[in-house]
Amino acid sequence: MAEVGEDFHAALAKAQEVGFPEPDPSFDISGKDAAQKLSILISILKNQHCHPAQLDIRGIDSLMPSDFQFAAERQWVIKPLATYEEVEGLGFAGVEPVFVTRQSVFSSVRNEYNALCLDCELVGKQILIGEGAGELPTASALLGDLRKIAESSGMPMIPPVQLSTGASTQFRSSIENPKPYRFYVNCSPRHPEKRRKIYEVFAIDSELIQERNPVAGSGFRLAVVTKPVPHAELFRILDLVLSFDGEAEVSWVRILEDI
Repeated sequence: MAEVGEDFHAALAKAQEVGFPEPDPSFDISGKDAAQKLSILISILKNQHCHPAQLDIRGIDSLMPSDFQFAAERQWVIKPLATYEEVEGLGFAGVEPVFVTRQSVFSSVRNEYNALCLDCELVGKQILIGEGAGELPTASALLGDLRKIAESSGMPMIPPVQLSTGASTQFRSSIENPKPYRFYVNCSPRHPEKRRKIYEVFAIDSELIQERNPVAGSGFRLAVVTKPVPHAELFRILDLVLSFDGEAEVSWVRILEDI
């Protein structure tokens, strides 16, 4: 989708041909697979259980070629990310597609490759990149797990190293994070006569409002970049838009410019 502009279903079919998603790709495209992995990583990092239900999970199936075109025009790249961040003593976690800059290390992670980035207090960002899908990486991971089970000789598996010795952390979904972000919003109202009202709603908190691919007699599509606002303010804006046109199609993507 990012490189040749194909729609979601065509791109998914090609990915399945080369064996990157599961035969049933629902967990891959919905973000649930990544959320399970993220919850395990957080549980190890914090030495306390983090359940996937505590994460905000958004998949890639709502993305359209126009989203990738808009991103490319502004030197952004769309990537599915699983993120964990601590703010004011709370841990915010989620899985979602995001906009990153072309200068981000994540922008060059393609096809079956994954990247893991740890932002450390004293040494900055530490990054590990490697294959995360396909026949051989999957077989390698399975054999590694089987070897650990065999070596345990029926004894319980060794628990993870305790990395955190502080007080327990309250986990919240990423959409509860109070930090402000810029957001890309794709809005396709069903009722063209609501155009002026919807423009006015977005204009208050937005840096850019652009009409995209208008089709005569069938309404219009807006591509919007908001000013830095918390998720709560974004949802207030979207609720207001939907109050004018309850049938409008609205999607959004967070813009992460510091990773």
